[in-house]
Amino acid sequence: MNAVVLTAVLSTANSQIYAGSRLLWTMAKKGNAPKFLTKVNVRGIPINALYVTTVIGMLAFLTL
Repeated sequence: MNAVVLTAVLSTANSQIYAGSRLLWTMAKKGNAPKFLTKVNVRGIPINALYVTTVIGMLAFLTL
């Protein structure tokens, strides 16, 4: 049962990090977020937005 719960939590975290980083990237492109979030790597991944989203997610887990 623990494996099922752990898998569900990791899957949810993965999808939310993807969605959050793309949201921040889009907001930065439209001028609603800082411009440093628009940087993408050679594969098209918004790397700075990904870092920001990951740090915020980690801080949220720490509050538990």
